[in-house]
Amino acid sequence: MTPGTGTFSHKLQKSLLKLLWIAIVVLLLAWPTPMAGSPLAQLPDAPQSGAAQIGQWSAPVDIGVIGIHAALLHTGKTTLLAVSQG
Repeated sequence: MTPGTGTFSHKLQKSLLKLLWIAIVVLLLAWPTPMAGSPLAQLPDAPQSGAAQIGQWSAPVDIGVIGIHAALLHTGKTTLLAVSQG
C-alpha cells in the first residue's frame, strides 16, 4: 500500500467522523436561545435600596501614585498596579 492511501473502511470512518462534527456544529448553532420576553430571558431585578446596596461615588483620593490598572479581587479587596509620582 502506498503512503497517503488508506483502506475503504478507514476512509469511511474519517468521512463519518467529519460528518458527525459538522452535525454537532450545526446543532449547536441552531440551538434555540432565550428570546427577549421569554421567561428564561427575564432575570429578577436586584434589590436596590440605598448606597449600601447599589454603591456610591465619592471625591477622588490622592494615594501618592499614578494608577495604571486596578482589579477587584474575590475577597472584596482591590489590587493596584501603579507608578510613583515624581
